[in-house]
Amino acid sequence: MACARGKYRAKTLKDKCDILREVDAGVLSKQEIAKKHGIPKSTLSTYIKNERAIEDALEAEVASERKRMRLAKYPDLEKALLLWIKEMRAQDIPLSGPVILAKAADFALRLGYDDFAASDGWLHRFRESGYMRANPSNRPSQPKLRKLRSRQTFQL
Repeated sequence: MACARGKYRAKTLKDKCDILREVDAGVLSKQEIAKKHGIPKSTLSTYIKNERAIEDALEAEVASERKRMRLAKYPDLEKALLLWIKEMRAQDIPLSGPVILAKAADFALRLGYDDFAASDGWLHRFRESGYMRANPSNRPSQPKLRKLRSRQTFQL
């Protein structure tokens, strides 16, 4: 017998917040709201139970298109790395993936995280987590870039 519900589609944080606003408005019953959005009533109950966490995640400038609210495994490492990235950006120093990974590994050693692996996957998740969305440009300004290129050309 085939499943009548169809393929599951995860809701974004913004979608969840919109659904919660409908529940708070009280115009429709919970059953009707669940049916309207194509979710089981138990899922709606979970949204209601986690309402504060969903709202906090949106207020904390977490990307609204995120579907899950997973916490970082090494939050102090990521905060330290973010501060370092901001300092480097303020000095117009270009940052590449390998440079960020090396600095993350350095911070992990300093903080005593022996099991931390600075991988490309970790870097991708760090970039997508919203930490680096405040200023997505990692490129230095054009005058600084020309100066860096001229130094690299003449230094053999």
